[in-house]
This record gives sequence, C-alpha cells and structure tokens, in this order.
Amino acid sequence: MEHPQRLKSVRTTHWTNAPSPATTVGHALLHDTTTDYSALEHGIPVLKVTRRGQWKPRILTISKDRFALFVTHQTMGRGHGVWSKMAQSLPLPLLTRQGVVGFTNRQTLREQFVRSLDVADLDFVQWGCIATQKLECARIKPDDVTDLITIGHSGNRTLDLYIANPHHRELLIQCLQHMRAAYQAIRVAVSNEALLLRYIWYDVDVDQTGAISETEFLKILARINFHVPHPLQHYRQEAGQDELTYPQVMTLLQKLKQQVGGMANSLWNQVFGAESEWVSSQDFLNQFVHAHQGEHHVSLDDVERLLSFLNQIETNLDQEPRPLDGAVMIHRQRFDVYLHHELNNAYDPWALHHCDESSLQWPLSYYWINTSHNTYLTGDQLQSISSVEMYMNALRRGCKCVELDCWDGDKNKDGICRAVVYHGMTLTSKVWFADIIRVVNCYVDQHPNTLPIILSLENHCSHSFQKQMAADLKAILGNKLFVPQETDHNVQLPSPASLRGKIVLKGKRPPEPDDTPIEDDEEEDPYGAMSPKSATPSQEEIAKKGKPPKVVKELASLTLFHGTKYKEFKKSIAEPCSHMHSISEPKIHKIVHKHASNSPQWREYNVSHMTRTYPAGARVDSSNYNPVLAWALGCQLVALNFQTADTALVLNDGLFAQQGNCGYILKPDSVLLQASSEKDEQSEKDSIESGSVKSADEKRTDQSSSDSKDPVVAVLKCYQQLTHQPYPANRKGPFQIGIRILSGSCLPKPRGAKLGESIDPYVTVAVHDIQEKADGTLLPAVATHSSAAVPDNGFCPQWNETQATEFVIHNPDVAFLHFSLIEEDIGLDDKVGDAVIPVRCLRFGYRSILLHDRNATTRSGPFAFATLLVHIVLK
Repeated sequence: MEHPQRLKSVRTTHWTNAPSPATTVGHALLHDTTTDYSALEHGIPVLKVTRRGQWKPRILTISKDRFALFVTHQTMGRGHGVWSKMAQSLPLPLLTRQGVVGFTNRQTLREQFVRSLDVADLDFVQWGCIATQKLECARIKPDDVTDLITIGHSGNRTLDLYIANPHHRELLIQCLQHMRAAYQAIRVAVSNEALLLRYIWYDVDVDQTGAISETEFLKILARINFHVPHPLQHYRQEAGQDELTYPQVMTLLQKLKQQVGGMANSLWNQVFGAESEWVSSQDFLNQFVHAHQGEHHVSLDDVERLLSFLNQIETNLDQEPRPLDGAVMIHRQRFDVYLHHELNNAYDPWALHHCDESSLQWPLSYYWINTSHNTYLTGDQLQSISSVEMYMNALRRGCKCVELDCWDGDKNKDGICRAVVYHGMTLTSKVWFADIIRVVNCYVDQHPNTLPIILSLENHCSHSFQKQMAADLKAILGNKLFVPQETDHNVQLPSPASLRGKIVLKGKRPPEPDDTPIEDDEEEDPYGAMSPKSATPSQEEIAKKGKPPKVVKELASLTLFHGTKYKEFKKSIAEPCSHMHSISEPKIHKIVHKHASNSPQWREYNVSHMTRTYPAGARVDSSNYNPVLAWALGCQLVALNFQTADTALVLNDGLFAQQGNCGYILKPDSVLLQASSEKDEQSEKDSIESGSVKSADEKRTDQSSSDSKDPVVAVLKCYQQLTHQPYPANRKGPFQIGIRILSGSCLPKPRGAKLGESIDPYVTVAVHDIQEKADGTLLPAVATHSSAAVPDNGFCPQWNETQATEFVIHNPDVAFLHFSLIEEDIGLDDKVGDAVIPVRCLRFGYRSILLHDRNATTRSGPFAFATLLVHIVLK
C-alpha cells in the first residue's frame, strides 16, 4: 500500500510523541487551552534562512508535550519517504549546531548538533521586520517582509523563518508566546535541579522510552558537570534490574549530592540543630529571617506565606515527609531549595521587578538612561560589519538611546537620496539609515508601552540627504516620533512617563542668525584619514572645514536635544534645558581633575541638563571604559559598546536590571537632589503630576509602605516575595561589608556547551566604587577577591569559605558588587557567567546569586538554573 506524502519524518513523529518527564511544568504546558496546537503538532511548511542568507524548505513541528520546537527536512517523495542526505545521516532532527569541529562518527555528530529548541531557550518572538544579519543577507522583497518571523533563543541566537500562509504565521506567533508565558509562569514553582534535569531530558533519553539506562545516566552526569566516583555502582543500587524514571533519577542525584556535602545542610544544623528535621514558621522567623537575614521588618504572616509557597515547589523528593495538618513548617530539604531560589535573591526582587509609575514623572535629566555607542557595529571600530541586528539586540537588552553615524549614501533609481550609517572614513560596512528606523519602529510596534527611545544622530550628511532623512523619520515612525514645540526648548525636559511609546531625536539645531554658532563636542576621529577615498565630495568638504554643515530646518524641527560645546558648567547651566554636552572618556577625567569644583558643578548641571559620554577614539577594539565615574557625576547617557561583553557592559546590565529593565533609573539623592537644593521649588513641583515634591528615597519609601501588607508579586502571579524593605536613606559611606563564597548549584559549561569535561569552577568578587578625595576629586575604586577552584563539579560545588573577605563601600549610591563564575583551565581560564548587584539593591544574609550568560540580560537555557550561595554581612 502506498503511503501518502508526509510532512515530517517517522523519526520526528516518534520523537515528538515520546514520553516526557511528568513535571509541573509539563502539566502546565500540556493543559494550555488558550491555543489550538494541532496544526503545529502535525507540522507546517516554512522556509528557514541560513547564516549565509539562503532559503531552505523545512517543516516546523511543536512536540505534543509543548516542550520543544523542531525544524526538520521536508519529505521528498512517497512510499517510505525519501529524506535529504543530511536528514538520513543524522539520527535526530537538525536545527543548528554547537561547536562542530569536524564530521566524525554518528554518535559524536548527533551530540554536537542541537536537536530541538527547548521552551526554556525561548527569549522572544518578533515578526514583520528585517532585524538580523541573516535576513539582511537574504535579499528579501519589501512585500515579503510581513511574512517573516524571528525566534530569539539561547541568549544571542535566532531562528529566522519565512511563512507564506498567514494562518500558520499567526498560529506560530500565538503558540510560541503562550508556551513561553506558561513556562515562565510555572517555573518558579519547580526547583532548579528539577528544571535542569527536565531541560536535558530530550538529549539524554536517546531511545525515547521515558527511562534512563546506564549509558544515558553517564550522559546526565556529564551534562550537569558532576563527576562521581563509580557512578554505575550507584545507578545499579538504585535501579536494580530496571531503568530509572525521572523521579528516580532526581532521587539518586539528591543522594549523590548529599555525599558531596552541602552548605545548606551545614547551615541548617548550625541554625536549627542537627536533630531537627522540621522547623516551625515562628522559629524560622526568629532564628533565621531575623537573626541571619537581618529582615526585622518581616512578620510571621510574611513567613507563613513564604513557607506555604516553598512547600508547593516541585522537588521530586519522593521520601520527604509532610508536616502535620494545619502546621506551616519547613523541612531541611526544602531549606536547600529556598537558599538557591529566586525568592532568596541577593538582588532585591522588588527593585528588579517593580516599576513604580510615580517615579517616572520627573524630567528626563533626573535619570540614568541605558545608552549604546556606535550601535550599528558588530565588532571593532575600523573594519567590522555594520548591521541593523545590533539595534534590535540593544533595544531588547534594555537600551533606550542608540547612535546613528549618518553619511551621504547614493540615490536610487527614482532619484531619492538614501543616507547610510557607518563609522565614517573607515572600512566598516554600511547600512541604510531607513532600515534602522524601520527596526526601531518595529520594536515600538511590538512594545507600545516602552519608555522613550532616543536616537542620537551624528549628522555628516549634505542638505539633500538630511531632508530625505527627515522625510523617512516622519513617514516610517508616524505619530511615534516626538516633535517638540518651540516652547519645549525653553522649559524643563519632559518626563519618561509622558513620552511612552515615543522616539526622541538628539542632534543639532541650527542657531538663530544673530547667534554665535556652537560646535558639537564630538572628539575628532584619529583614524578618519585612513581611507579618504571612501568619502563623498560633500564629506571631503566636511573634513576640510573640520565641522559638520548646518542642519536643515526639516530635520532640526524634529530634534529635541541640541548638542553644544562644553566650556565651563557655570555658562552651560544657563543654556536651555534641551541643550546638552557630549564628552569623551579622556575629557571626563580631564574635567574632573582640572578643578575640584568641577565634579559638584557637573552634578548640578546634570540635574536640569543632559550629558552623553562615550569611549575614547583610541579604543578601536570596541572595548569599554569604566562607566561608574560618569554615573557618579550624574551623566545620563553613558554610552557603551554593546557588542563587547566586558566588565563595563556587565555593570551596565546590573544597574539597568532594576524596574523590569525599563532603561530609566531615577538617580539617588546624593547624585541628584543635593545638587539641586537651590533650584526653584516651583519648577520641581511642575515636574510631578501630583504637585508634591519628594526625594527619590521618599518616593520609594511611600510606594513600599502602601504595599507593605501585601507580598510583592514579581512579574508572576505565583511568585510571592517577602515584603520589600527600602534602602536606608541614612546609610552613607564609608562602611564595610563581608562576603563569603559558600556553594553553587546547576552551573553550566562556558557558553552553555553540551560537550566537554566537568568544569572546575571558581568565583571572583569585585566591588566597583567611587572614592572622593579630600579636595573633592572623584576617583574609581576597584577591590577584588577570588575563591579556590572546585575540581570536576558544577552541579553542587562547595567552597565553604570560613573567612569573610571585607570590602569598603565608599559611595553606596554608585557602588556595585560583581560576581563572576570562571572555569579554571590549562592556559587561559574561561568565563562562565556573571551577576552584578548595585549596593543600593543588595540584601544581606545568606543569599542566592542568579547568574547570567554574558550575551544577554535574560536567564535562558542552561543559565536559567545557575546560582551561587553567598553570605553577605554589613560590618
């Protein structure tokens, strides 16, 4: 009998129907009735865009358990089906690959290929725009752009698809959004270890039986970085003649973990006694929350809500006894879960997740704003590729100010001028100005409540190109473009809340005829003369004159922020609030060290005006400068190279993780209000819709006190936090904190790799701070500490430092703790992950540190479960 043509291979069908772990997450995904998944379970035809911009026909399938997304080769014939050569060579579906260095045997090849896209890997879904390098290379027709879908996953990777069928396209978008939402809503009710085992289950359950054989158990240990002596002996003791199920594997891993010894168990014995297996909510409150965590504001009701939530977390601890009916208690095994859970995050969950709308009513100059430098570049400043993808990456990372270096391009067949964006006079490639604006517009379309996005235009274009730029801005952005009125330039700046969903321009506005022209303060590019032939005639004229041409009125009328040259702050502060300075890294230090009064004057200027800082021109490798000094001076737009994942960018991620990563952080009183104490009180009142003037600290305290009787709901309904305690307004530096590195949990390999030996992790801690000298000069201060390395254990490494490392905090308002997890290796050590916590958002006691992949601010894939346990005390 002849079989009908099939949409997916028999192998894929078997795999998508294979038994999956019966976890709480699986139940939540499987019982999502908001979307009809049937078409996607059967498979839909798509065109996958490769790294080189080629189109490949594939079949996209969602597994019936909702855990995985597969992209497989389309069947080619009838009968038993004819698959492509690559599909026949691989025993499992192919999506992309990690670390393939050569084609060897089938087993090695299969492990080196990513077989599926797990729901835990999903970061975002975007549609209807060309926003990746792969799509840029694909030469897509304008009419086909609406048929594009980009699935972001695993930190910085994308799966780019063309789906012609509008029903399939909308269905896929809805399904992916619902899958991710369902997973994120339930994952906090599952322990990290259970999530990790579920995450790797597809990869290790090779025969797809739902049970683990001896060989597969060895794969589990390799994946989770857990070297155990005589592992098969432990396996056989647990399994007998059978294979292990998911709960049995979890139980065995717990037993092996206990043999290693755990900090949580030692801490339990220290606090509650070795003979205690259960502790009441009252004892937990008195002996741990108050005595060790220092949270004296927490009540018994708060702790009972906390313990009730903890006791519902899925751990697969089959033998765990249950408390007496009606008693709210915690078991010692749950204590381990709590210590590494998000509930116990050292980064105050309130500061992370709670976005206080009333704190967004001040003028823009009152905020630190997440800012990118030369956003278009993917690498160095001289010859790297420019891409629109970097703008979408920056925006998704929380950036709210992006830079465009605009130059004359060419004219199309209709004679329309097309400006380009690139690092002028270098070998970097070019992208169309209009394409970047379309990407920004796409982002705002899909995030309509975003706080304002500032486009920093470095304009080197001739008048005809500037006019077309203005036309493109208005045509593409429409009413999203903020068009200032003339009166807006003579009053205080608008607030972030008043500009939600808007795009604001920073550039130059030409002076009035009787005014003295004011030059921008952009640093001359020392590498500009390297390729003079690349300049257009108008650009050569610009180079000879040494300054850009005047801006046409069509573009100037759309611009809010006008760049002016810095001379001295006493004169600058008298200028309109819409006038601002751009100051390079070398000039920051020159200004600060020239005179001790410059630092407080600069802070005062930054209360009403804006300052943008940017890296030195000599940083051709796109490295970054230390941003802490500029933040301490009150500079709002501290521009960093987002393509370089160095310490500066990680500090930037840590600062702007606050308030749901909204991109705007209200500056603290020491940076803001002390310098503005002589300002007219009425102007401050006008900036607040309620009409009352309160300091930043008072506003936070008022908001937290209004919610003090309710638990903080951190993004998810099921995620209840202890009551927020605002940072003490009277806690000024200097003071000391002590830090001990205790243990880790579920630590991945560098870059989340699947293959390789178990890691030998160690932790470094650094404090980045600002120290004020006797004459008032501000200097960056950095202190570091490194732990010892733990050999062959990333699953549950134990450092158990007994002596605390003491750090002096000079200025807590701009001080940061930076935790780095590093793998010790022969030769060059390899960084695994980072976490940065502003001292103002730090919780003391025994706390978990949630590690992030350095490529993204979100915790996805194998980094979603990685934590450290530390002890932080205030001396």
